[in-house]
Amino acid sequence: MELDKVFEASRKNDKACIFCFPTSDLVVHETDSLRLLVDTFPIQQGHTLISSKAHFGCMGDLNESVTPTVMDVVSLLELAKSKNVEESLLIYEHGKAGSCHVQKGQFCEHFHLHLLPMKNEQVVKVFRSIIPLIKKIAPTFYTLNSFLDLPELYDRFGEYLLLSDGKNILFFPTSNKKIPSHFIRTLVCEELGVPEKSDWKNVNDKGLFAKNLISWKEAFNEDK
Repeated sequence: MELDKVFEASRKNDKACIFCFPTSDLVVHETDSLRLLVDTFPIQQGHTLISSKAHFGCMGDLNESVTPTVMDVVSLLELAKSKNVEESLLIYEHGKAGSCHVQKGQFCEHFHLHLLPMKNEQVVKVFRSIIPLIKKIAPTFYTLNSFLDLPELYDRFGEYLLLSDGKNILFFPTSNKKIPSHFIRTLVCEELGVPEKSDWKNVNDKGLFAKNLISWKEAFNEDK
């Protein structure tokens, strides 16, 4: 695996949906219906994504009648946690709210859940700090007993933002609200002291990308 070529190929992916057709070397683990991918535009060490192979707009679309289900996502999330070198994960998703602009006029509406490995105290600090900032735009939120509650709330409210510290799972309905592109990413980056990484298109950290790819592949013993 030539890391320079993988890095450049992943950044130049011009497919209609980059999650339907990801650069294959980004995949560190996969099931029949899901992929665990290294983020090409990482916020910090260990930044990965869980994404469905089939095209679903968000995790809320994964009800019991489709594959993958939310339970499948939870199973892969637990596996990723077991391989994580840090103590905890900060987890977030833009549930069709604040969607990224991949190219001019093109939006990224394919389910992908962000996983950011951190120390326990850092996860708690970031989680608590950005909740009031999210509430300025989406003041109402619901605490989920588990991710399995998500499809029901999505059916009820539509677009949402999702944030979790691994213990608490918060669902912020955002229908009829204008959410800035990559909104939660921006809040996380500002809290971590790397505001320059708020817009993923400005991130060009080949060294961190390579480190993440190698470490996750080694964790799953799938580095070929």
